[in-house]
Amino acid sequence: MTKLAYLHEPGTYTGGILIAINPFQRLPHLYENRVMEKYKGASVGELSPHPFAIADSAYRQMIKEQISQAILVSGESGAGKTESTKMLMQYLAFMGGRNNNTGERSVEQKVLESNPVLEAFGNAKTVRNNNSSRFGKFVEIQFDGRGRISGAAIRTYLLERSRVCQVSDPERNYHCFYMLCAAPPEGRFMGDTLAFFMNRLTKDVNGEKDVNASVMCNRMDDLLTSVEKELGESKGVDQPYTNASWWNKEANKTIKNKRIY
Repeated sequence: MTKLAYLHEPGTYTGGILIAINPFQRLPHLYENRVMEKYKGASVGELSPHPFAIADSAYRQMIKEQISQAILVSGESGAGKTESTKMLMQYLAFMGGRNNNTGERSVEQKVLESNPVLEAFGNAKTVRNNNSSRFGKFVEIQFDGRGRISGAAIRTYLLERSRVCQVSDPERNYHCFYMLCAAPPEGRFMGDTLAFFMNRLTKDVNGEKDVNASVMCNRMDDLLTSVEKELGESKGVDQPYTNASWWNKEANKTIKNKRIY
């Protein structure tokens, strides 16, 4: 299939299984809201192969039979597992989202925004992939009786711990270590830290600028800014980014509960 470039399709079906091909380029027109509307309610095989079709089938089956569904995303390094998972979550958030007029971040937004944080601590640049997930991930999205997202949890396992102390050239360690090594003096906001280390983090293994990493940094910056605002208002903590003891306490709670928020 890698030799059939003229097909212009990112995958094909084999029964009820979608075999997705990583095009190694951005194809935003294939993942817009209008495309999600197109796959809404369509049977698998009715339209072109797409992760949205698999997500829609699982969602419809869950609503119809009132039974939990599972989607397994598997493949070798660089095959596109991380991006495919994001697309599945994007579609489920689209289908199970709520109209939010309060201005607060919704549950589905929090689910999608957890990706940059997880990638910072569990992804690394390898020879074959600039943002390779070095851990397993089980994402549980919970729905209410009306098919709306009510909560979510993410469980991680099998982290490649050997990478922490031994990295083969030209591969890299986890993204978070480069963030810490390039951190500015103590007392500055996390947003300043992100801007400070971005030049180092956003280079691929060949030394070229990595646009995808830049996007990840920007998303992390937006997420941490919104979290700082929410936590500061709800907990009465001024500048929680600089309050190390408070952050350690909250981090321990998060790890203990294995929740993303």
